[in-house]
Amino acid sequence: MKKTILFIILTGFIVMAHAQYYYNDIVANQQTNTNYKQLRSNKIRKVKAISKDANNEVAEGFSVLQELSSDGKTMTTATSTSDGVSSELTSYYENGRISKTEERSVNVTTTVDYVYDEAGKLQSIASVSFDTTINGYQSEMHVWQYNSKGQPEQMLKIKNGTDTTRIILVYDEKGNPGIEQWRKRNKANGVDYIKETYYYYFDASNRVTDIVRYNQDNGKMLPDCLYEYDADGKLTKMTQVRTGGSNYLVWKYSYNEKGFKAKEVCFDKARHVLGFMEYTYN
Repeated sequence: MKKTILFIILTGFIVMAHAQYYYNDIVANQQTNTNYKQLRSNKIRKVKAISKDANNEVAEGFSVLQELSSDGKTMTTATSTSDGVSSELTSYYENGRISKTEERSVNVTTTVDYVYDEAGKLQSIASVSFDTTINGYQSEMHVWQYNSKGQPEQMLKIKNGTDTTRIILVYDEKGNPGIEQWRKRNKANGVDYIKETYYYYFDASNRVTDIVRYNQDNGKMLPDCLYEYDADGKLTKMTQVRTGGSNYLVWKYSYNEKGFKAKEVCFDKARHVLGFMEYTYN
């Protein structure tokens, strides 16, 4: 469970996700850059997180420490878990936006580069990973294209330089990307086929509230993620449905007087507390 909560901590940094590309590339990138600007404007240099279990006992050996350099160009996140695994993530910033991350763990090194146009729109994300245990190398490139209104319209996901998937966004009557469709080319007949389709739902403030897709195990449409916000637009609750659609986890978030995340609590389907994180800022 501690590893699951740790993953949520690090979602402030962009990762090369394998689902919901509009949310993970476009929305999460905007959230990352907004969070960075808030840290800078409040002159925050260090963020520390501790993990506690359902009995309010601190998880021994687990720690997360983020340190922002004095010039604001780099942020280092050092992580240690209770099972002795440690990693370090260095994030680089230019013009108020994340430009590169380098993550090093015991056997894996991953580098992610971000490219923007002159208007600050995300153009591409390129990820390269090397695993020394298997001497394995993987790469993935996301190339975004925009329509005449400046909205993300499609993305080419190119894996290891050869395997290409086309991600297409279809906008609803309010101008929100209501559908994300993955298409691949059938090499036998040269015709595209639909690999996956996600449906996005938004509130009156155009914030994502539901991400839904067809669940083959249940034979119906089911949500992957649900989001709730407070009056200031901050995320207060996230529900993540696990594979199969019969079980889910819920995270609830609270914030301090400056608007920074102070605590997040994780619940299971039965509303039992699985653990929580507490944050301090210096």
